[in-house]
Amino acid sequence: QWFEANPGKCMMSMHKPFPITRETAGQWADAMQRAIADVAPADAEIAKGLSDVLAQMARGMARD
Repeated sequence: QWFEANPGKCMMSMHKPFPITRETAGQWADAMQRAIADVAPADAEIAKGLSDVLAQMARGMARD
């Protein structure tokens, strides 16, 4: 498993060295939303939930 091979690593810690701003976080979240829409999952509720979680995660990584 990835977590066993990388103890103490998480999405936030892995991205800490990068200068993520609110603008770039928003751009990334928009790109993920478009990618999910392009795939057009059958379950729209799950697709929306995934998009929302990814956007929240991106905003949490912004450091400005």
